[in-house]
Amino acid sequence: MKQDIKYAKPSEVIKGYTESLIAKNESNDCVVRAFASSCDVDYDRAHYFVKEKFKRQNRKGTPNFYSTMRALINLYNARLNGKRFEEKDLTDLKVENKTKSATVGQFLKKYKTGTFLVVVRGHAFTIKEGVVIGNEGDAKQLRRPFTKVYEVV
Repeated sequence: MKQDIKYAKPSEVIKGYTESLIAKNESNDCVVRAFASSCDVDYDRAHYFVKEKFKRQNRKGTPNFYSTMRALINLYNARLNGKRFEEKDLTDLKVENKTKSATVGQFLKKYKTGTFLVVVRGHAFTIKEGVVIGNEGDAKQLRRPFTKVYEVV
């Protein structure tokens, strides 16, 4: 049975996205969009946060994501719009389905509520209350394994 996945375009969800001059000149900004949509902040504020915390250069992606995210969580308890991030343990999904890594589809079946910043190889997006916010393919590639998932609380 095919899973019916809800999808929302970042331009429909992220505050100020369509008006942002910064967004219009950006590429490789999936981490910026994931922070904006998961923390309910406008695009420009998320862009500034990622630029400052992750040392991201415009149109260059986000280097050292995992080590910086670990430091933001463990050392600085960093917050964006009053929200903090907790790394989600997905071993229950791995054991249940006997796969090497939990997949987007498995996660969406089990976690229908909550807000999550999701990282797959080379890409990040948001799952919020069961709705995928990111590239359109993020809601279609359900067998894609996770690298990390951060719950936004």
